[in-house]
Amino acid sequence: MLQYTNEDDCWIIVDNKVYNVTKYIQHHPCGKFIILRHAGTDCSVHFKFHSYKARQILEAYKIGYVKEYIGILFFFKKLFNI
Repeated sequence: MLQYTNEDDCWIIVDNKVYNVTKYIQHHPCGKFIILRHAGTDCSVHFKFHSYKARQILEAYKIGYVKEYIGILFFFKKLFNI
C-alpha cells in the first residue's frame, strides 16, 4: 500500500476495503491534499465522519479487501509515524 501514495496512483483503506481513489482526488470537496495526506494508509477513523453520500461515492472506487491485521498495521504506522 505504501507505494500508492501519489496523484498518479492513490489508494486508501477504509474498513478493511481497498479503494483506488486516483480519479477522485481532484474532485474531493476539501481538495486533493486531504486525500494525499492519508494515501496508502487505513483511513477508517477519518472516514467515520463522512456522510452517507460520501460513502456511496467511495464504493465506486473499491478494488478489493485486506486482512484486518494489515489494516490495523497501516493505521498504527500512520498514528505513530513509524
